[in-house]
Amino acid sequence: MITMRRLLIFLLLLFFAGNIASAQSDLASTAKLFEDAAVAREEAAKIWEGMNERVKATEAWNEAAASWEKAARAWNAAQNKERTDEAWRRFKQALQRRDAFEILLEVVSGNQQTVRVGRLSEPLTVRATDRDSKPIANVKVLFEISSKPGSGEGMSIEPITPVTDSNGIISARMKLGTTAGNYTISASVTDLSRQPVFFDLIATAGNAARLEIFSGNNQVMRVNQMAMAPLVARVTDIYGNPVQGISVQYRIVSEPDGAIGHSLSSEDAVTDASGLCGVRFQSGNLGGSYIVLVESENLDGSPSKYELMARQTIPTFRIIGTRFEGSTDTISLEYGSKIKSGETYLLPDLGRLFRDELKRIYATGRFDDVYASIEEGDIHGEGKAVFRMKERPKVSSIKIVGLKKVKENDIRGVMGLSEGAPFSVPALERTRGAMLRYLENEGYLNATVSAETTVVTAPPKEGEPAPALPPVAITYKVVEKDKVKVARMNLIGNKFFSDWSLNWHMKTGSGRVYKESEFEEDRRKVIGRYVERGYLSAVMDDPIITKDNRGRLILDIVIKEGPQYKIGDITFVGNTAVSSDELMSMLKPKKGATFRARKFFESLEDMRVATARHGYAECRVVPQERLDQEKGIVDFVVRVEEGHILYLEKIVVEGNTKTREKIITREIRLRQGEVLNGEEIERARKRLEALQFFEQGSVQMSLREGSKPDQRVLAVKVAEGKTGQLQLGAGYSSVDKLVGFVSVTKRNFDPFDFWSFTGAGQEISFSAEYGGTKNSFSLSWTEPYWRNKPISIGFDAFNLYQEREGFDWRRSGGGIRLSHQRGEYGRLSYAYRAEQVEILNVTSYAPSDVQAEVGYPSRASYTRTTTSLTTGYTHDNRDDVNFPLSGHFFELQNQFASKILGGNVSFDRPSLTFSYFRQGLSKNHAIAGRIQYGTISNFFERNNPIPTAEKFYLGGANSVRGYRERSIQVYTQSGSLVGPGRTFMLGNLEYRIPFTDDKSFSMVFFYDVGDVYEGEWEFGLNDLKSAVGMGVRFNTPMGPIRLDYGYGLDFPNKNRGQFHFSIGQAF
Repeated sequence: MITMRRLLIFLLLLFFAGNIASAQSDLASTAKLFEDAAVAREEAAKIWEGMNERVKATEAWNEAAASWEKAARAWNAAQNKERTDEAWRRFKQALQRRDAFEILLEVVSGNQQTVRVGRLSEPLTVRATDRDSKPIANVKVLFEISSKPGSGEGMSIEPITPVTDSNGIISARMKLGTTAGNYTISASVTDLSRQPVFFDLIATAGNAARLEIFSGNNQVMRVNQMAMAPLVARVTDIYGNPVQGISVQYRIVSEPDGAIGHSLSSEDAVTDASGLCGVRFQSGNLGGSYIVLVESENLDGSPSKYELMARQTIPTFRIIGTRFEGSTDTISLEYGSKIKSGETYLLPDLGRLFRDELKRIYATGRFDDVYASIEEGDIHGEGKAVFRMKERPKVSSIKIVGLKKVKENDIRGVMGLSEGAPFSVPALERTRGAMLRYLENEGYLNATVSAETTVVTAPPKEGEPAPALPPVAITYKVVEKDKVKVARMNLIGNKFFSDWSLNWHMKTGSGRVYKESEFEEDRRKVIGRYVERGYLSAVMDDPIITKDNRGRLILDIVIKEGPQYKIGDITFVGNTAVSSDELMSMLKPKKGATFRARKFFESLEDMRVATARHGYAECRVVPQERLDQEKGIVDFVVRVEEGHILYLEKIVVEGNTKTREKIITREIRLRQGEVLNGEEIERARKRLEALQFFEQGSVQMSLREGSKPDQRVLAVKVAEGKTGQLQLGAGYSSVDKLVGFVSVTKRNFDPFDFWSFTGAGQEISFSAEYGGTKNSFSLSWTEPYWRNKPISIGFDAFNLYQEREGFDWRRSGGGIRLSHQRGEYGRLSYAYRAEQVEILNVTSYAPSDVQAEVGYPSRASYTRTTTSLTTGYTHDNRDDVNFPLSGHFFELQNQFASKILGGNVSFDRPSLTFSYFRQGLSKNHAIAGRIQYGTISNFFERNNPIPTAEKFYLGGANSVRGYRERSIQVYTQSGSLVGPGRTFMLGNLEYRIPFTDDKSFSMVFFYDVGDVYEGEWEFGLNDLKSAVGMGVRFNTPMGPIRLDYGYGLDFPNKNRGQFHFSIGQAF
């Protein structure tokens, strides 16, 4: 046994020694190759430094590159066995020597030129440097046209110098083509430069040279009638480019003898950016020929004439039938036709209808050729409309073969062709291209798609007409191949944002599958981040894609940041309702500050709302920027397109299958005939959303044309949502432990609709809980618009029995409520409440304040009745009840209990609550803060003690988290417990971060502070209890669930951490 073990060990050592020797041999060979590559690069560098001809350097480079590739291949083989530090060091040295040959180009001058067509530009100058920014001479730079408008006829590039001079400078001029527009010229050094540089040139039109009639000639109209189309003329330069700002004159030079009343809307016009201008013609009282001249000084084609005809009556033609020949489905063609049998048409109108009909038929894609003609009838002036067409063959079937990982249903979703559709070769290719793009976007960059067609010669099914052409069966053959991943992504040129910062927001990256659609999304995000920080001219180029030896992608992405712009001059144009000074006060950021996109566009929206408030409901605020790249200044001309003051004609409601229309229209505080207030329309939409009667985000409001030009119909579109909730389950809270519950809530309740009980806008709810320590039920009903007025009425009834430490507790009673809307956001409320409180089974374990109130030990139970009147005022302008990002909530109320109201307890309890909300660091983050203060006294009946249960405690899920429920009370200086206080103060601050678009799941970080005081109206900041913590929020059928963990900073012992579980929003 020992001998066999030694033999096995010997064989293993022999095996490893052979592998180690082989690895060392390979690494030695690799090291030798790296040394040869290093020598070759050093020789190439010497030639490069003192070269007179670039050819020698190129040859040296090629030799070095060959050595490099050979070394790299050997290294890849060697590193699979063993990687040594020495070989790796030489590998990096070779890489550095290779990079040293790279030539970098930079634009010196000539970018962003504006030149007239057909003329030479100013010199386009670049500088060639190495990686250390040292100029390189005798480099040949290739100037090429990358993009051009139109065909680019007449354009050329003329080099000024053949190679770079001693300063690395080389220049060229470009002769602009004959077409106005944007030209892009690239400058590059083949093989040795990493990235070309670009020049952007704008070619503008030349001098005005020609005037021509564009449209409106040869019109026929009735006498005393406005011509249907304006008389439009166009001014161009010698190449046909439109010329703006040219004055053109119109005049009537001929009319029927004795005609009066003919006129032009204007005799002078100025061409726009399209070189067009026009006027309207009104015919006179007599039929006949009218001639209008259009002219402009020193232009070819001037003057030109419009020949117009006015007639007392215009010839008509009666259609006695329509016929569609060559189609197997004439019913759909006849149904969509605007030429109806039995109708009489004016001849000019009939000609236009025929043209439209031909376009409509051809647009169906079912026909190759379509012709139209008239068959004269037996009576002059009437006949049949005949359309002849050649039908395309139909697609009988589409098969997709070769799919392995991609689902067939997914790829069919992007196909333009479908079974039964007309077949055409262009449609076949478009579908193949769409499939290929889908595969590429899914990461299959090497995938191929081919198409095969087969003519189906089978006879048609029984009862079906024979097709004009046999149908075609299509088979698409797909070869997926493997997904292509990114080996490395290099961001080049970014300075303001780090690579890490940009990569964090991009889906494209190392180790991930490359998808072009994701890269385009990444590009929009990156440019959006730059624009937000003031880099308005930032550009992110398409990636330069190469592959490594494993076929993975190496992406080089160039980012041209440009300057960070500051706000310059702001000019307002078109504003009459709101002054420029008032608009300027809304502008953010201010002049001289760095441009911030979000604040700027928010201020534009404020300007639009301020203008819409004056009745310009369809107004637009359009900014036009002017960038000064050299100074880094952006000037804006802000055009306020007010339109006309609009009036409400009526309100139309759509989609309300259950909700009564008046429930919706009462939330829109606009009446028929009133000026349309755009701000009120948006407020009404938010009010309807806040009702929670409709699907989230489904409330849409739009303006439609009314019966008069200055009137609009307000269309309200909704989608009915789920307004009833039945909840059955169990829960756990820090206070009540484990409980089972049932809850029924119905919003938009209608007691008279016995089928669905939906549609009247009321709310009713019932809930019951049962557990080991707690039993309760409650019933509530609310009518928000009593007698169709903004007055809310309701009632509540409740019963609660709860076992607590050392005593039992029962509360039962009810109340009625009434509130009245005050303004847009305010509400006055009144409530009468009567309840009976029983404290039962008191023992020595009960809190001392409970024992004192009951009179323990002489009594073990106590019953009291409390009747109170509560008055209050609230002001709530939060933008969203569930997850507000702006606005505030203010509530001031006072509960007054007295024997004169029917009870045996007296007290006065005023309180104040103020909550404030604003946007956080991101547009969907929220900062929320709340302050509460309250006190209880017996101002009118000093001798009547205040019940302990009506005083204040803090601590727990709804006040100061991080402390046990009701643990913050009044203590003596020695630390003895006094009990609950007569005054409390509470503050909460939260930072809320949603993780879903609908904000159904979110995280919060919070800071709570508060305390209670023994005296009335006491206030102090020295002994406040505070806590920090975090929590999560998620929506469930039970309502919003809150799970928080708080850490008390002022806890009297070491048990500072507390978990809190509860249902409903904190504030």
